Amino acid sequence: MERDLHKAYLESLEFQKTSSENTDTKLWVVASGKGGVGKTFVSSSLGITLSKLGHSVVIVDLDLSGANIHTSLGLPPSHMNVRHFFEGVKTLQELVIPTPFPHLSYVQGFWDSWTPTDFSYAQVQNLLPELKKLRADYVIVDMGAGALEAHLELFKAADEKFLITTPEPTSIEKTYRFIEAFVCHSLRQSSTPDAYGNMISTLRNHRQRTLEKPFFV
Repeated sequence: MERDLHKAYLESLEFQKTSSENTDTKLWVVASGKGGVGKTFVSSSLGITLSKLGHSVVIVDLDLSGANIHTSLGLPPSHMNVRHFFEGVKTLQELVIPTPFPHLSYVQGFWDSWTPTDFSYAQVQNLLPELKKLRADYVIVDMGAGALEAHLELFKAADEKFLITTPEPTSIEKTYRFIEAFVCHSLRQSSTPDAYGNMISTLRNHRQRTLEKPFFV
């Protein structure tokens, strides 16, 4: 099966190259405040739909604690995964794996690490240009849950942003917190330290005044 998929991938490379020469690669990022809300389902569905429309697509699995894009695409996990990019062993393009869906490929996320894994702001800055270099019309990043600095920076860089939630109160609350964190993160880089500090103090004071009130949206 792996040989068949590899052959299909090689046959699609020329299509991807021609397609990518005609347009800039679009970066779509799928995020959430809370885990278990369906990010992977949305990411894989977007990828499959775009590929059926004739676009070349690469899904990059960056859920560091629960990478499972391969499962949603009906594939076993690959021993070659995004860890090898961060360790400098492979380029991101060398980690692209074909799928049974024409024009759709993916980069396997961390699945062989049994210790807590995270990536830094500097690693994100190195990753972003590599994402845009992938031979595809669309690159879809399936992120892990939460408003970590690396997540916020990737979300900020996206051409299209998808924030996934459910009707659960806990999911709504964490989605709200993600939006707050993203707005603050985006403003920080264009603010003076004093202005940013004043904004954070104002937000904290407002939060303190509303603590006794139930959380409603």
